[in-house]
Amino acid sequence: TGGAEDGRHLVTHVRFSESLQAASHFPPNTPAYAWLLINDFLIQPVPAKDVTHFPDWRTPAALYYSRHDLETSLPPVPVVNPITRNVYKNDRSLAAPSLQSKTPTFVPPSSDELATPMLVGIDAEFVALTPEESELRLDGTNIITKTSRMSLGRVSVVRSLDSTATVGVKGAEQRLAGTPMLDDYIKTPNRLWTT
Repeated sequence: TGGAEDGRHLVTHVRFSESLQAASHFPPNTPAYAWLLINDFLIQPVPAKDVTHFPDWRTPAALYYSRHDLETSLPPVPVVNPITRNVYKNDRSLAAPSLQSKTPTFVPPSSDELATPMLVGIDAEFVALTPEESELRLDGTNIITKTSRMSLGRVSVVRSLDSTATVGVKGAEQRLAGTPMLDDYIKTPNRLWTT
């Protein structure tokens, strides 16, 4: 655990239910473990010993428990999301007028597609706000003393390859599997660092 400044980072282990395991979309031959490792780079099933073993370089920071039978013993609480589905239909651009006529880089999801649970991929690109700092050691190696500060610059949400979503007129539909449903640049109020 720790911050990026001291070379450490946080990872999460999550135990997921049997129904989620059955519906998971991991590649074939992936071991059927009840725990997921989630970190900066991947989400993958891991054995329980990876969750409960703490060598010197691992320190548990927070433990969170929930009762697995709460869904059957308590009435469901309605979730009201302040972000409506209309956000997908609004194609406003903060770019200069000359760039706004550019062909869209994604096909927004239909109301029917949004009403169906789906698996998506998320790609995030970051921009540097400050440069990383490093020092050259006497032995010739370069060591990073402070990592650069980053800010979210672009987010893309891509449909899974098994998506059944289509676009076009009946009889001439085009499958949308593997295509972006959202591709947005993020405007940051901070000044960007450039080389």
